[in-house]
Order: sequence, then C-alpha cells, then structure tokens
Amino acid sequence: MRFESVVCLFTLVTSATYHVCESLDHKFLGVNHYRWHFMDNIFAITGIMLNIMNFAQAPRPAALREFRIALTVGIVICFQAASPWNLANTVVPLLLSIPVLLIELVYLRRLPTLDKSDAFKALLCVPAAALCFYKGLDESKDWLRLWHGGWHLCIGAVTYFSVRCQNPQLRKTAQKTD
Repeated sequence: MRFESVVCLFTLVTSATYHVCESLDHKFLGVNHYRWHFMDNIFAITGIMLNIMNFAQAPRPAALREFRIALTVGIVICFQAASPWNLANTVVPLLLSIPVLLIELVYLRRLPTLDKSDAFKALLCVPAAALCFYKGLDESKDWLRLWHGGWHLCIGAVTYFSVRCQNPQLRKTAQKTD
C-alpha cells in the first residue's frame, strides 16, 4: 500500500491546490487551476482504480502488483492526456479496472478474504458517491459546490471502508498485539 499511499497524498495535494486556485482565480507555482484539476484527475482516477484492483489481494511485494500499478498509471495518463474534460476518459479507465481485477482473481485462483461489514458499508457509499459526482458536474447548478463536496466525502467513505474490508485477518492480528 506504499504506492497507493503516495497516490492518495498527491490526490489530496493536487485537489486542494486545484480548489484553492479555482476559488481565488490564482496560479500556484505558475500553474493555473485547469492544470491542477488535470493532475487531480490523474491521481484520483489512479487511486480509485488501484483501490478496486486491490480487492484481488495479490501478495506484497509481487511482480503482478508492480505490473498492475504501471498499467494503471499508463492507462490513466493516456486517457486524461487525450481529453481530461471528456467524461468517458474518467469512466472508461475506472470500468477497465473491473476486468483487470477479475483476471487477477483468476490468475491467483482464489477469492479475496473480506470483512463483510466494511465491504457492505463501502458498497452503500458507492451510489451516493456516483450521484454526487454526477450532480456536481454541472457547475452552474452546483455553484456552492455542495454536490462536488458530497462527492469528496462519499468517495472518501468508499475508500476508507474498502481499504478496511481488505485483509481482515491482518487487522485482527494487529489488534491482538496491541
């Protein structure tokens, strides 16, 4: 999860910078809010894709995980470089992570071990995140950015609960040693 943590950190930094630059109509480090938004898209989509594919629970470290990470970054950069404001260039990479997850599960020949309670909570948050994302796309109707803020809140909850539900046996072992 080291790489995923770095992606999360960069998502946080680029997203915050994008929102501040947009609100203040100001450049930061010579970069306008559109370019910060572009970088935010790359890191956010990469993070969500890796989160989806981490459900395969490939061993760490593993060449398979390294390949998946490189493939994910390459796919996201290509789609976003083509047209970052085209919704398909956000949705298609996210959808591509599902067959990659399934292929990885077939390759590993096992089903993941999940904490069902946290997995259920993550799944409950997905429709709310999708609704907020969709409603937040129209900035003229979401001028207070409430739907957009809801997207950040809900996708954060999805990420939190989905990471918690993966490898529950490791969490139980850690709790016993405390």
